[in-house]
Amino acid sequence: MIKFPEPLDKLLRALGINTNRLGWKLHYWKQDWQRKRGRRIPSQSPYDPSPERKPDELPKPRKYKQCRCGQLSLASDTVCNTCGRKLPSYGAWLVYKYLGLAKPEFNYVSFIFIFLIGVFFIWQIAVSGAQALLTPNNRIVFHFGGLTTNAAIKEGQYWRLFSFALAHYGLMHVLFNSMAIYQVMPHFEREIGPWRTVVLITLTQIGAALAHIYFYSPYTPTAGASGVAAGLVGFGIAWNHFMGRHAEKQFFIQWLMNFAVFSFIFYRSLNHAAHAGGFFAGMFLGWLYSQGLPSKHKDFLYGIAGVFCLSLWIASILFLLHSILSVLRV
Repeated sequence: MIKFPEPLDKLLRALGINTNRLGWKLHYWKQDWQRKRGRRIPSQSPYDPSPERKPDELPKPRKYKQCRCGQLSLASDTVCNTCGRKLPSYGAWLVYKYLGLAKPEFNYVSFIFIFLIGVFFIWQIAVSGAQALLTPNNRIVFHFGGLTTNAAIKEGQYWRLFSFALAHYGLMHVLFNSMAIYQVMPHFEREIGPWRTVVLITLTQIGAALAHIYFYSPYTPTAGASGVAAGLVGFGIAWNHFMGRHAEKQFFIQWLMNFAVFSFIFYRSLNHAAHAGGFFAGMFLGWLYSQGLPSKHKDFLYGIAGVFCLSLWIASILFLLHSILSVLRV
Protein backbone atom coordinates (compact mmCIF):
# COMPACT_ATOMS: atom_id res chain seq x y z
CA MET A 1 0.00 0.00 0.00
CA ILE A 2 1.20 3.50 -0.82
CA LYS A 3 1.43 5.64 2.31
CA PHE A 4 1.03 9.39 2.20
CA PRO A 5 3.11 11.92 4.18
CA GLU A 6 1.46 12.73 7.50
CA PRO A 7 0.39 16.33 6.62
CA LEU A 8 -1.15 15.14 3.34
CA ASP A 9 -2.80 12.20 5.12
CA LYS A 10 -4.42 14.54 7.67
CA LEU A 11 -5.61 16.86 4.90
CA LEU A 12 -7.18 14.04 2.90
CA ARG A 13 -8.88 12.62 6.00
CA ALA A 14 -10.24 16.08 6.83
CA LEU A 15 -11.78 16.16 3.35
CA GLY A 16 -13.51 12.82 4.07
CA ILE A 17 -11.20 10.67 1.91
CA ASN A 18 -10.33 7.18 3.10
CA THR A 19 -6.55 7.28 2.70
CA ASN A 20 -6.15 3.52 3.27
CA ARG A 21 -8.46 2.67 0.39
CA LEU A 22 -6.88 5.33 -1.83
CA GLY A 23 -3.39 4.04 -1.00
CA TRP A 24 -4.31 0.51 -2.05
CA LYS A 25 -5.92 1.73 -5.28
CA LEU A 26 -2.81 3.72 -6.18
CA HIS A 27 -0.67 0.68 -5.38
CA TYR A 28 -2.62 -1.55 -7.79
CA TRP A 29 -2.73 1.15 -10.47
CA LYS A 30 1.06 1.44 -10.21
CA GLN A 31 1.45 -2.34 -10.58
CA ASP A 32 -0.84 -2.42 -13.63
CA TRP A 33 1.09 0.42 -15.23
CA GLN A 34 4.41 -1.35 -14.64
CA ARG A 35 3.04 -4.60 -16.09
CA LYS A 36 1.92 -2.79 -19.24
CA ARG A 37 5.44 -1.47 -19.65
CA GLY A 38 6.78 -5.00 -19.27
CA ARG A 39 8.70 -4.37 -16.08
CA ARG A 40 9.28 -7.10 -13.47
CA ILE A 41 7.97 -5.94 -10.08
CA PRO A 42 8.27 -7.64 -6.69
CA SER A 43 5.08 -9.15 -5.37
CA GLN A 44 3.59 -7.26 -2.39
CA SER A 45 0.24 -8.98 -2.37
CA PRO A 46 -0.81 -12.63 -2.10
CA TYR A 47 -3.15 -11.94 -5.04
CA ASP A 48 -0.23 -11.02 -7.29
CA PRO A 49 1.33 -14.30 -8.60
CA SER A 50 5.06 -14.20 -9.13
CA PRO A 51 6.39 -15.72 -12.42
CA GLU A 52 9.02 -17.51 -10.37
CA ARG A 53 6.41 -19.55 -8.48
CA LYS A 54 4.40 -22.47 -9.68
CA PRO A 55 0.60 -22.13 -9.47
CA ASP A 56 0.34 -24.77 -6.74
CA GLU A 57 2.96 -22.91 -4.66
CA LEU A 58 1.06 -19.64 -4.59
CA PRO A 59 0.09 -18.52 -1.06
CA LYS A 60 -3.52 -18.53 -0.09
CA PRO A 61 -5.21 -15.11 -0.28
CA ARG A 62 -5.17 -13.33 3.07
CA LYS A 63 -8.37 -12.23 4.71
CA TYR A 64 -8.75 -8.72 6.03
CA LYS A 65 -11.19 -6.81 8.21
CA GLN A 66 -11.56 -3.10 8.73
CA CYS A 67 -11.50 -1.22 12.04
CA ARG A 68 -13.93 1.64 12.67
CA CYS A 69 -10.98 4.03 12.36
CA GLY A 70 -10.63 2.92 8.73
CA GLN A 71 -7.43 0.85 9.10
CA LEU A 72 -7.22 -2.59 7.49
CA SER A 73 -6.14 -5.47 9.74
CA LEU A 74 -5.57 -9.18 9.23
CA ALA A 75 -8.48 -11.49 9.99
CA SER A 76 -6.54 -12.98 12.91
CA ASP A 77 -5.81 -9.61 14.57
CA THR A 78 -7.66 -8.88 17.79
CA VAL A 79 -6.56 -5.24 18.23
CA CYS A 80 -6.24 -2.45 15.67
CA ASN A 81 -2.58 -1.48 15.20
CA THR A 82 -3.54 2.16 14.58
CA CYS A 83 -6.07 3.13 17.24
CA GLY A 84 -5.77 0.20 19.69
CA ARG A 85 -9.50 -0.58 19.56
CA LYS A 86 -10.58 -4.19 20.02
CA LEU A 87 -11.59 -5.92 16.78
CA PRO A 88 -14.42 -8.42 16.35
CA SER A 89 -13.75 -11.87 14.98
CA TYR A 90 -13.63 -12.16 11.20
CA GLY A 91 -17.02 -13.91 11.13
CA ALA A 92 -18.66 -11.22 13.26
CA TRP A 93 -17.08 -8.53 11.10
CA LEU A 94 -18.56 -10.13 7.96
CA VAL A 95 -21.99 -10.03 9.58
CA TYR A 96 -21.55 -6.34 10.44
CA LYS A 97 -20.33 -5.65 6.91
CA TYR A 98 -23.28 -7.26 5.12
CA LEU A 99 -25.75 -5.61 7.51
CA GLY A 100 -24.18 -2.24 6.74
CA LEU A 101 -22.93 -1.75 10.31
CA ALA A 102 -19.19 -1.97 9.71
CA LYS A 103 -18.73 1.40 8.01
CA PRO A 104 -15.97 3.40 9.72
CA GLU A 105 -17.85 6.67 9.29
CA PHE A 106 -21.01 5.50 11.09
CA ASN A 107 -21.17 6.58 14.75
CA TYR A 108 -24.02 4.96 16.65
CA VAL A 109 -24.08 7.11 19.78
CA SER A 110 -23.90 10.42 17.91
CA PHE A 111 -26.57 9.33 15.44
CA ILE A 112 -28.99 8.09 18.13
CA PHE A 113 -28.56 11.20 20.28
CA ILE A 114 -29.22 13.62 17.40
CA PHE A 115 -32.04 11.38 16.14
CA LEU A 116 -33.80 11.52 19.53
CA ILE A 117 -33.48 15.31 19.62
CA GLY A 118 -35.10 15.52 16.18
CA VAL A 119 -37.89 13.06 16.98
CA PHE A 120 -38.97 14.80 20.18
CA PHE A 121 -38.81 18.23 18.54
CA ILE A 122 -41.02 17.08 15.63
CA TRP A 123 -43.42 15.54 18.16
CA GLN A 124 -43.42 18.82 20.08
CA ILE A 125 -44.38 20.72 16.90
CA ALA A 126 -47.11 18.19 16.11
CA VAL A 127 -48.65 18.73 19.55
CA SER A 128 -48.33 22.51 19.92
CA GLY A 129 -48.55 23.59 16.27
CA ALA A 130 -46.30 25.62 14.01
CA GLN A 131 -45.80 28.28 16.69
CA ALA A 132 -43.32 25.90 18.36
CA LEU A 133 -40.90 26.66 15.53
CA LEU A 134 -40.37 30.23 16.77
CA THR A 135 -42.08 30.82 20.13
CA PRO A 136 -42.79 27.52 21.87
CA ASN A 137 -45.06 27.41 24.89
CA ASN A 138 -43.14 26.91 28.16
CA ARG A 139 -45.76 24.47 29.39
CA ILE A 140 -45.36 22.26 26.30
CA VAL A 141 -41.56 22.35 26.56
CA PHE A 142 -41.86 21.37 30.21
CA HIS A 143 -44.05 18.38 29.37
CA PHE A 144 -41.53 17.36 26.70
CA GLY A 145 -38.75 17.08 29.27
CA GLY A 146 -37.92 20.64 30.36
CA LEU A 147 -36.16 21.06 33.70
CA THR A 148 -37.03 23.09 36.78
CA THR A 149 -35.42 22.59 40.17
CA ASN A 150 -38.82 22.36 41.82
CA ALA A 151 -39.96 19.51 39.54
CA ALA A 152 -36.69 17.59 39.54
CA ILE A 153 -35.76 17.83 43.22
CA LYS A 154 -38.84 18.66 45.28
CA GLU A 155 -41.27 16.56 43.24
CA GLY A 156 -38.79 13.73 42.69
CA GLN A 157 -38.77 13.84 38.88
CA TYR A 158 -35.05 13.14 38.65
CA TRP A 159 -35.37 11.91 35.09
CA ARG A 160 -35.63 15.58 34.03
CA LEU A 161 -31.92 15.95 34.77
CA PHE A 162 -31.38 14.05 31.50
CA SER A 163 -34.54 14.61 29.49
CA PHE A 164 -34.17 18.39 29.20
CA ALA A 165 -31.37 17.79 26.66
CA LEU A 166 -34.03 16.43 24.29
CA ALA A 167 -36.40 19.42 24.58
CA HIS A 168 -35.74 22.70 22.74
CA TYR A 169 -37.10 26.23 22.45
CA GLY A 170 -37.73 26.60 18.74
CA LEU A 171 -36.14 25.71 15.43
CA MET A 172 -32.99 27.86 15.76
CA HIS A 173 -32.27 26.36 19.19
CA VAL A 174 -32.48 22.77 17.99
CA LEU A 175 -30.55 23.47 14.78
CA PHE A 176 -27.66 25.18 16.54
CA ASN A 177 -27.27 22.45 19.17
CA SER A 178 -27.65 19.63 16.66
CA MET A 179 -25.10 21.10 14.26
CA ALA A 180 -22.59 21.72 17.06
CA ILE A 181 -22.96 18.15 18.34
CA TYR A 182 -22.87 16.70 14.81
CA GLN A 183 -19.59 18.45 14.00
CA VAL A 184 -17.76 17.43 17.19
CA MET A 185 -19.20 14.28 18.78
CA PRO A 186 -18.61 11.79 15.90
CA HIS A 187 -14.91 12.71 15.90
CA PHE A 188 -14.60 11.84 19.60
CA GLU A 189 -16.72 8.71 19.25
CA ARG A 190 -14.33 7.35 16.61
CA GLU A 191 -11.38 8.16 18.84
CA ILE A 192 -12.54 7.07 22.31
CA GLY A 193 -15.24 4.52 21.43
CA PRO A 194 -19.02 4.43 21.98
CA TRP A 195 -19.09 3.53 25.70
CA ARG A 196 -16.82 6.37 26.71
CA THR A 197 -18.90 8.68 24.51
CA VAL A 198 -22.03 7.65 26.43
CA VAL A 199 -20.21 8.46 29.70
CA LEU A 200 -19.10 11.80 28.23
CA ILE A 201 -22.66 12.77 27.24
CA THR A 202 -24.05 11.69 30.61
CA LEU A 203 -21.57 13.49 32.86
CA THR A 204 -21.62 16.72 30.83
CA GLN A 205 -25.42 16.63 30.98
CA ILE A 206 -25.33 16.11 34.76
CA GLY A 207 -22.84 18.95 35.11
CA ALA A 208 -25.15 21.27 33.14
CA ALA A 209 -28.18 20.23 35.22
CA LEU A 210 -26.45 20.69 38.59
CA ALA A 211 -25.16 24.14 37.55
CA HIS A 212 -28.67 25.20 36.59
CA ILE A 213 -30.09 23.93 39.89
CA TYR A 214 -27.43 25.77 41.90
CA PHE A 215 -27.51 29.15 40.15
CA TYR A 216 -31.16 29.58 39.12
CA SER A 217 -34.40 29.85 41.07
CA PRO A 218 -36.45 26.67 41.67
CA TYR A 219 -39.10 27.68 39.11
CA THR A 220 -36.83 28.82 36.27
CA PRO A 221 -37.25 26.42 33.32
CA THR A 222 -34.49 25.30 30.99
CA ALA A 223 -34.16 22.97 28.02
CA GLY A 224 -31.70 22.07 25.31
CA ALA A 225 -28.53 20.09 24.63
CA SER A 226 -26.22 23.09 24.69
CA GLY A 227 -24.73 21.87 27.98
CA VAL A 228 -23.59 18.72 26.17
CA ALA A 229 -22.27 20.81 23.25
CA ALA A 230 -20.27 22.99 25.66
CA GLY A 231 -19.02 19.84 27.39
CA LEU A 232 -17.71 18.49 24.09
CA VAL A 233 -15.75 21.71 23.56
CA GLY A 234 -14.29 21.48 27.07
CA PHE A 235 -13.43 17.83 26.51
CA GLY A 236 -11.72 18.69 23.22
CA ILE A 237 -9.52 21.32 24.85
CA ALA A 238 -8.46 19.14 27.80
CA TRP A 239 -8.13 15.88 25.87
CA ASN A 240 -5.94 17.35 23.14
CA HIS A 241 -3.89 19.32 25.67
CA PHE A 242 -2.96 16.26 27.71
CA MET A 243 -2.43 14.18 24.56
CA GLY A 244 0.02 16.81 23.27
CA ARG A 245 -1.98 17.73 20.16
CA HIS A 246 -1.82 21.50 20.27
CA ALA A 247 -3.19 22.16 16.78
CA GLU A 248 -6.40 20.29 17.63
CA LYS A 249 -6.54 22.11 20.98
CA GLN A 250 -6.41 25.47 19.20
CA PHE A 251 -9.35 24.38 17.06
CA PHE A 252 -11.50 23.80 20.14
CA ILE A 253 -10.30 27.02 21.75
CA GLN A 254 -11.63 28.77 18.64
CA TRP A 255 -14.89 26.92 19.16
CA LEU A 256 -14.95 28.23 22.73
CA MET A 257 -14.41 31.80 21.53
CA ASN A 258 -17.27 31.47 19.05
CA PHE A 259 -19.42 30.04 21.84
CA ALA A 260 -18.55 33.01 24.07
CA VAL A 261 -19.44 35.54 21.34
CA PHE A 262 -22.75 33.81 20.69
CA SER A 263 -23.49 33.77 24.42
CA PHE A 264 -22.76 37.51 24.67
CA ILE A 265 -25.10 38.33 21.78
CA PHE A 266 -27.98 36.29 23.21
CA TYR A 267 -27.10 36.98 26.84
CA ARG A 268 -30.66 37.15 28.18
CA SER A 269 -32.03 34.00 26.54
CA LEU A 270 -29.19 31.52 27.26
CA ASN A 271 -28.51 29.38 30.30
CA HIS A 272 -24.89 30.35 30.99
CA ALA A 273 -24.69 28.28 34.16
CA ALA A 274 -25.61 25.09 32.29
CA HIS A 275 -23.05 25.87 29.60
CA ALA A 276 -20.33 26.39 32.21
CA GLY A 277 -21.32 23.23 34.11
CA GLY A 278 -21.17 21.11 30.96
CA PHE A 279 -17.90 22.73 29.86
CA PHE A 280 -16.04 22.03 33.11
CA ALA A 281 -17.45 18.50 33.32
CA GLY A 282 -16.11 17.90 29.80
CA MET A 283 -12.70 19.27 30.78
CA PHE A 284 -12.57 16.93 33.77
CA LEU A 285 -13.34 13.93 31.56
CA GLY A 286 -10.73 15.07 29.04
CA TRP A 287 -8.14 14.93 31.80
CA LEU A 288 -9.48 11.63 33.18
CA TYR A 289 -9.51 9.85 29.82
CA SER A 290 -5.89 10.83 29.21
CA GLN A 291 -4.63 9.19 32.41
CA GLY A 292 -2.72 5.93 32.19
CA LEU A 293 -4.65 2.94 33.43
CA PRO A 294 -3.81 -0.41 31.79
CA SER A 295 -5.87 -0.75 28.61
CA LYS A 296 -7.72 -3.87 29.79
CA HIS A 297 -8.78 -2.12 33.00
CA LYS A 298 -9.83 0.95 31.04
CA ASP A 299 -12.03 -1.02 28.67
CA PHE A 300 -13.65 -2.93 31.52
CA LEU A 301 -14.31 0.09 33.75
CA TYR A 302 -15.54 2.37 30.98
CA GLY A 303 -17.69 -0.45 29.61
CA ILE A 304 -19.45 -0.85 32.97
CA ALA A 305 -19.78 2.93 33.34
CA GLY A 306 -21.17 3.17 29.81
CA VAL A 307 -23.82 0.50 30.44
CA PHE A 308 -24.85 2.24 33.66
CA CYS A 309 -25.11 5.64 31.95
CA LEU A 310 -27.06 4.13 29.07
CA SER A 311 -29.54 2.61 31.54
CA LEU A 312 -30.03 6.10 33.07
CA TRP A 313 -30.88 7.54 29.67
CA ILE A 314 -33.28 4.70 28.84
CA ALA A 315 -35.09 5.13 32.17
CA SER A 316 -35.29 8.90 31.67
CA ILE A 317 -36.72 8.50 28.17
CA LEU A 318 -39.34 6.05 29.43
CA PHE A 319 -40.43 8.53 32.14
CA LEU A 320 -40.46 11.27 29.50
CA LEU A 321 -42.73 9.22 27.24
CA HIS A 322 -45.06 8.62 30.17
CA SER A 323 -45.15 12.37 30.86
CA ILE A 324 -45.98 13.22 27.23
CA LEU A 325 -48.64 10.54 26.85
CA SER A 326 -50.31 11.50 30.15
CA VAL A 327 -50.67 15.08 28.86
CA LEU A 328 -52.04 13.95 25.49
CA ARG A 329 -54.70 11.85 27.19
CA VAL A 330 -56.09 14.88 29.05
